[in-house]
Amino acid sequence: MAIKVTDAQGKQVTATDVGIESAVEHFNTVKLVDGSVLRIKVVATKARRLEGQYDQQGYPIYVLESKNVLVVDSVPEVLQKGGRNDTVRH
Repeated sequence: MAIKVTDAQGKQVTATDVGIESAVEHFNTVKLVDGSVLRIKVVATKARRLEGQYDQQGYPIYVLESKNVLVVDSVPEVLQKGGRNDTVRH
């Protein structure tokens, strides 16, 4: 199905929905300076091909809609509610 979308230059262009046949979505691990460890992955939800738009190699340009999934893997005890340094402030 063809729809109108806005490209990177702000122009309205025609795009075609392209079904996602399969996807391999791995978690990336991020360690923060506060000692917390987060895991994140991008989950593709929709793909569209911009009609008549090509990159320098001649490949069609695609727009991908996605969602980020964030998992808190670990957090130092001092940062946790009820942890060693959790105090009630008034």
